[in-house]
Amino acid sequence: MKKCLILGFKKSGVAAYKVLKDHYDIYVIEDNIKLEKNIKQIDENYLKNNLPLFDLTIISPGFDKSKEIYSLIKVLSREIISEIELGYRLLKHKNIKIIAVTGSNGKTTTVSLIDKMLKSININTYLLGNIGEPLCEHVQEIKNNSVVVLELSSFQLEEIKDFKSDVNVITNISPNHLDKVSSYEYYIASKKRLLMNNQVVISDNDKYFKEYEVINIYDNDLICLKEDKVIYQGKTLISKSDLTNYPNFYLVNVTFALLAIYPLFGYHNEFIKAIKNFKNLPYRETICKVNGFYIMNDSKSTSTGALIEALKNFQNTKRHIIIGGIYKSNDFDKVKFLNSDEIYIYGINKNEIKNIIKKGKVFDNLLEVILEIKKNIKKEEAIIFSPACSSFDQFKNYFERGKYFDDLIKEHFYDAK
Repeated sequence: MKKCLILGFKKSGVAAYKVLKDHYDIYVIEDNIKLEKNIKQIDENYLKNNLPLFDLTIISPGFDKSKEIYSLIKVLSREIISEIELGYRLLKHKNIKIIAVTGSNGKTTTVSLIDKMLKSININTYLLGNIGEPLCEHVQEIKNNSVVVLELSSFQLEEIKDFKSDVNVITNISPNHLDKVSSYEYYIASKKRLLMNNQVVISDNDKYFKEYEVINIYDNDLICLKEDKVIYQGKTLISKSDLTNYPNFYLVNVTFALLAIYPLFGYHNEFIKAIKNFKNLPYRETICKVNGFYIMNDSKSTSTGALIEALKNFQNTKRHIIIGGIYKSNDFDKVKFLNSDEIYIYGINKNEIKNIIKKGKVFDNLLEVILEIKKNIKKEEAIIFSPACSSFDQFKNYFERGKYFDDLIKEHFYDAK
């Protein structure tokens, strides 16, 4: 029987295992957990001592390519592909459409909007990829005449070969994951791999896509965003004034979603109701007012690009800005803070961040930050929690971080006088 090596055995690796186990003799490298006895879990010593050749290797998004052993794995493997590429190959015989979305920020909201809008016109959809469920987990149940909506990270795109989507969206590109990849150029190139077998891309600019046909959300003849209004055939579909309690970026995501759907299904009036009923996803520029204080929980912010977007929501209000965690790039100098901003920096890289931005106070944790803000803030001022860093120094993920921030606000501000 042919041999397959799976690198990493979290969601993507497990999903790949399920669809391949009846066709391959499967070996797994997973350093963090002990697997069941019926799964052949091997390590670096096994590879070096036996030098087995593999017909196929599946690499999970979280597998560290910088490990020395990876160079040996490349030589021992006939082909290395991602779980997304595997899922695509298993779906090629089906009559389906694929809408693929990548980018530094806005991916999850955009694919969620696409899914909701398509459902509003009774299209059968599958929302998969980086948003939560692996593609391979559902390949066997995906029906003909369906639309697969994929959120794709740069890591998922690195090892695609034949993958070809019907609609391609790259929302934006700004420095991210520079703690895990060799350079910003490598990160950009990983995003561009979405266009490996395509020529048309929907994006917010053409800076990195000059050799492709770019449908710019701000300048095209179909559906575009101008002056806080989404325009279709010369008429306003929806404007910022139609939406209350939505962050600034929401209309950007709406425009991306409408443009992604248009080549396949055109425009339908039902979309507007879906847009207005869409609930902002947790901890993405979530804004509320508590006892006279504006609060933004943007725990999903893990890059300076996300922080820059979050700050646009409060241009004329004194801002208490909370940043910190494990920084993924050192480009905090690109953030244009106001002279009136109070900046609070916490987490493992607090001192490095302060050295870059040349201002702010440093703290060990979020509780210390909230207690300090409570002493200084006045009514009608804003607390902006947009960390621009990953959460893993103190939290399991951004969701746990966001919930903890919510709990601190409830404890210290809901009854504030």
